[in-house]
Amino acid sequence: MQHGSTKLQIQLRDDSQSGSPTNCIARRRYDLLSCVLWQAVLLEAIEDAGFEGELMQEADSNCLTLQIEGMTCSSCSSAVESALRSQKGVVSAAVNLLAGRAEVRSLPV
Repeated sequence: MQHGSTKLQIQLRDDSQSGSPTNCIARRRYDLLSCVLWQAVLLEAIEDAGFEGELMQEADSNCLTLQIEGMTCSSCSSAVESALRSQKGVVSAAVNLLAGRAEVRSLPV
């Protein structure tokens, strides 16, 4: 992810053959970081579409519910849905205008 002049790079050694506890901890941390970065990318996509988004809940590791503020019509919800669907890793995005929410499903991590 690149924001302004800041660039974040993640590199993880593959020690899957070793079965060490350190590798398990590193994998969990990597998965958590990937999830947090993905959430940030989705929220930024909503902001780029001109709306405010906030994470409401994470149903599982592949499904997020986001609260979206500022939508007033179906064109607004379509813009948010398109912005979310255009993100890498998004399998589906459904926006509910009346509830002000979006449910986003991703590829398994």
